Amino acid sequence: MKVPFNRLDDPLYSDANFYSGIRDIFENRSFLFGKNNSRLILEMQNYLRVGDFLPLSSGTSALSIAIKSLNLPKGKKVLMAANAGGYGRIAADIAGVGVKYADCDKSGLFTLDQIRGALSEDIGAVLITHLYGQMIDVLEIKEICDLKGIYVIEDCAQSFGAKTNNRLCGTIGHVGVFSFYPTKNIGAAGDAGGLCTDDKIIFQRAEKLSQYGWSDKYKIDFPGGENSRMDEIQAFVLLCKLATVDNSNEARRLIWNRYKKSLLNSSLRILGTNDYSFVAHLAVIDAGKSKGALIAFLTDNGIASMVHYPIIDTLQDAFLDNNDELPNAYYLSKNCISIPLFPSMNEEEIDYVCEKLAIFVQSVSPNE
Repeated sequence: MKVPFNRLDDPLYSDANFYSGIRDIFENRSFLFGKNNSRLILEMQNYLRVGDFLPLSSGTSALSIAIKSLNLPKGKKVLMAANAGGYGRIAADIAGVGVKYADCDKSGLFTLDQIRGALSEDIGAVLITHLYGQMIDVLEIKEICDLKGIYVIEDCAQSFGAKTNNRLCGTIGHVGVFSFYPTKNIGAAGDAGGLCTDDKIIFQRAEKLSQYGWSDKYKIDFPGGENSRMDEIQAFVLLCKLATVDNSNEARRLIWNRYKKSLLNSSLRILGTNDYSFVAHLAVIDAGKSKGALIAFLTDNGIASMVHYPIIDTLQDAFLDNNDELPNAYYLSKNCISIPLFPSMNEEEIDYVCEKLAIFVQSVSPNE
């Protein structure tokens, strides 16, 4: 049997009404700034319970626009983690803003103490990445940052729908950023992203930045503008998927729980938590010294796997400007693998992966 790492099938794609909506876009020749974008803005505002939502062309563009929209003073840096694929660093480079790194914990997340210890005078913003579908408790972090006049950006690319204390991911910091890449918990049919905030000034800047820095057509009055508009097709797809995202997140959590049970009483640790602050975007296993053996075992049994992420920012050839030691980030890059987890996994596939995991852990020493 073969189990893919992901499968981008969705009942939506077999629905005649879905294709009727796509056809309507072409019949009306309304490809940008149409009714689907307008509806998506309202639906996202209602879902997230936030003042403003801005549809954008990608998650990376949303990150760079979020950083620019803070209008940080010259010399200020963004504090971020180094274990999240480099996307935050790329966005900061696009925005022309320097970066400082802090280490994560063994789950891949920032903690209050780590951020507190890294808040030097040159920090203008903290970029919090809710990695693997886990949600960091942002409230205390924001309180500390507010006292120091530091902005908080929430990167929710992997955590759409996660919530804690009845607050949704992306709505606690000064600005929340989303990727709607096809593999995300809510995915478009191509690249797409978004930004949300309750701060009118940040939103107004972001709105200008998303279209060349225009305040009016052809009138550029804000530097650093981009072309970052979401097209009507992506907006329509996301509107359809927004209606089912909570159900698909629950399906992800159920699969994750099955995996967790298969790893009980073993040295292997699956990252995440069994509550609504976790939307199980990825099933990431800390396999320790058994990582290579587990990858080989899964491959031999037709089960796909990936590594998120094998190279931390400070070791990337393009970013060799920081020598900070980040032991937890480095540990995760060397010891973790991700296994298949997507809402349309069928029972046979889930049972098969669980069965193989249970067989593997029997061969692993508790001390490995």
